[in-house]
Amino acid sequence: MSGVKRFRRFILNTATVISLLLCTGVVGLWVESYSTARFAFWTRHRSECQFAGSKGYFWMYWTTDPAGVSKEALGFHTRTYATAPEPRLFGYGPPEIPYIFDWAGFSFGWGSHTTDASKVRRVIIVPSWAALLITLAHPSMWVFCRHKRYRIRKRLEAGLCPDCGYDLRATPDRCPECGTVPEKVKA
Repeated sequence: MSGVKRFRRFILNTATVISLLLCTGVVGLWVESYSTARFAFWTRHRSECQFAGSKGYFWMYWTTDPAGVSKEALGFHTRTYATAPEPRLFGYGPPEIPYIFDWAGFSFGWGSHTTDASKVRRVIIVPSWAALLITLAHPSMWVFCRHKRYRIRKRLEAGLCPDCGYDLRATPDRCPECGTVPEKVKA
């Protein structure tokens, strides 16, 4: 195997492992979200970005504040709430935000703060099951491709066509069924 193929396989395998770790985290947060709400937020001088999980949903909320915030509030913070609120009704932002799109648990909205029109707020809400499907997509494709390579290798070793499985002992140069030229013959 060439160095480029080895590097490519290393990158794909690493991405698969990272995706599986994310999937495990999503499942853990999803289960926990029904009893406890978890928030992680990053506050900069004129903005805040919040990621949270509660009641089977994940959401991202961000706001801009032209006036700025106090220096004590700057940086990365996490919070846990013993009760899990509904994300569309939580706190100082989402209840007053008009949702442009709200269908099948997916929501997107933005709007001005009710007490200060210069503050702009945005929120995206995604059901936990959708986040799970997204994180499972790459590992599923990895398993599918591995299985396909395994099946082709086993068919070639048994003297069968790698595409349709036709017995090639009588015609090893080309499959009479589908026309495929086996890789062993190509080389």
